[in-house]
Parts: sequence; structure tokens; C-alpha cells
Amino acid sequence: AEIVSLEEAAVLLLGEASDSLQLRS
Repeated sequence: AEIVSLEEAAVLLLGEASDSLQLRS
């Protein structure tokens, strides 16, 4: 199994968060 680094997970979360913010505005 591949280990996902915290940095990689953070990038994915930030990407989803930015998408949500763009959809709101």
C-alpha cells in the first residue's frame, strides 16, 4: 500500500477547499 504524505493530503484538502470557496462566490 502506498503511504500518502501529509503534504500531499494537505494539497488535496486545500484544493477541495478552494473549489468550495469559488463555488460560494
